[in-house]
Amino acid sequence: MIIAQTIIDEIIKQIESEIGQDVTGRGIGIFDINNRVVSLSISNSGEREYFGLTDTRGFYFYIRANGNPNESRITGRTKTGSCGLESRSRIPMKMVIMKSCSDSRALLDAFRKSLYSVNFSRFKPVYKINDIKIQPASFNVIPWQIYKDETGLDPKTFSSSIQIVSIDFNLEYFYNYADECPDFDIC
Repeated sequence: MIIAQTIIDEIIKQIESEIGQDVTGRGIGIFDINNRVVSLSISNSGEREYFGLTDTRGFYFYIRANGNPNESRITGRTKTGSCGLESRSRIPMKMVIMKSCSDSRALLDAFRKSLYSVNFSRFKPVYKINDIKIQPASFNVIPWQIYKDETGLDPKTFSSSIQIVSIDFNLEYFYNYADECPDFDIC
């Protein structure tokens, strides 16, 4: 998931730059045992940062894992060295966006355009990542439904003027586990 985090960091950086307006993003989030969206990584104090819905962050979005990653070996491609193994990874993701505004459709369209136009041509990670793709899956503009899905709370308790929209997508990439690739540090 270090590779996926590297890619998600780049996606967030480009979306923040394109959308502007003091938007901030976080990722990769996961659900904890209390159905809260928290960071995948743990701080030095053993805590996970809360990424979920909140009205204290202003214009905000997060990207979380939305299912189990899928990895498969790529057959028929040329190996790199004696132990080069290429794999294709596909990770379902969900982006949840919150903003105080009147038109959820405009909010959704701006983020869909920004997400699907992320440009990886100048992205130079230390890992041997190829063919990064963001594949559209679905979207939602119904705030109380997203509220229920993201918090597990009764949608009748949602009483905010904040618009919430979500975009489901699949992150796909190829990776080569070759000797010349950097080692992953084990914690």
